[in-house]
Amino acid sequence: MADPGHGEETTTGALARGVKERYLPQVRLFADGVLTNLGILHEVGHEEPWIIAMECTPTPAKVQKRACQSSVPTPRGRLHVRVRRRSIR
Repeated sequence: MADPGHGEETTTGALARGVKERYLPQVRLFADGVLTNLGILHEVGHEEPWIIAMECTPTPAKVQKRACQSSVPTPRGRLHVRVRRRSIR
């Protein structure tokens, strides 16, 4: 579950649906209400959007940079991982 701070609780998949880019600071995730910054990027040619959890406030440049770095170790050894939403049927 995700609570972007306006409207009702939803899912990250629903937040990504129908948008090319979206920047959501301080989204409450899960029942515990963990605050997380989310960047959403849906690139042409990809079926699923990238939903990127970030420690900084999401901006177009920062989300694009994280998307390019996904799954690549940084000099400090942290890993930025591409997170994809899953459809449950």
